[in-house]
Amino acid sequence: MNNSQELMQLVPGLFVAQHAGGGKAEQIFFRGFDIDHGTDLQISVDGLPVNMVSHAHGQGYADLHFTIPETMDKLLVHKGPYDARFGDFATSGTVEFLTRNSIDRNEIKAEYGMFNTVRAVGLFNLLDKKHLFGNRKENAYIAAEYVFTDAYFQSKQDFGRFNIFGKYNGQIGERTLLTLSASTFSAAWNASGQVPERAIASGRIDRFGAIDDNEGGETSRTNAYSTLSTGLRNGGLIKNQLYFVKYDFNLYSNFTFFAADSVNGDMIAQTDDRTIMGYTGSYGRNTSVGSLPFRFNTGIGPLRPSRHQFEERR
Repeated sequence: MNNSQELMQLVPGLFVAQHAGGGKAEQIFFRGFDIDHGTDLQISVDGLPVNMVSHAHGQGYADLHFTIPETMDKLLVHKGPYDARFGDFATSGTVEFLTRNSIDRNEIKAEYGMFNTVRAVGLFNLLDKKHLFGNRKENAYIAAEYVFTDAYFQSKQDFGRFNIFGKYNGQIGERTLLTLSASTFSAAWNASGQVPERAIASGRIDRFGAIDDNEGGETSRTNAYSTLSTGLRNGGLIKNQLYFVKYDFNLYSNFTFFAADSVNGDMIAQTDDRTIMGYTGSYGRNTSVGSLPFRFNTGIGPLRPSRHQFEERR
């Protein structure tokens, strides 16, 4: 796995397409739905919501590019809107990614390919089963990723992305696990955008050309969360999570070229700037009703909606 597109395609029946540069969230198709950039599919990473409410580029916009594939551990898929744990975006289903709590060994990887494509990844143990709380174990690691490519279009994409991710797990007392994590990512790119078929048919441009190659954008996201999981003697589990997200997005697009403004062109700018703070709490327990196994869950969240502002301008 080299990117979030490949991670998403692990979901059975899900297909993605990337357009207008490598920095935008993928276009998603799942179980008969054209989900756009996430409108009808809820996505989370370690319980952290990925979808953006009332995003400048579309409701439910879900940019998963802040993830590093080498840090991923598990993928959970839930079909349909039938589970009350998930929110308004879970129309076609829900996808939950869970990151690794520890790494087996330090790792450095560097790759180079066509079109001046570079990818470098590093994973480093900070704590490996050492003891902090008496005989209690703890783990911590940090991961970083850098990606660059000019891509195969006539106008260089000049796409660059940088990710850094850190995670800590430690036992507190007999039955409590504390998890702390923080990450940040930034990306910038140019895009050739969509082109008219008639322009290619006439020979004015080829399929890798552009009418307006000034499209593109930049985006960034910083995440932090803490999770406290406590196992009870009756087999129940209490879980509390606090999270914080700071997000920025600027996208420049030109869908109609010079139809509205024959001098300056029809390019628009979509801008989104938001801070998200939230809390989720849950209690779950396996039990039985007669001879039938039964799972009881209850919970609450989020504590606060996102505070954001967005605009679209020419």
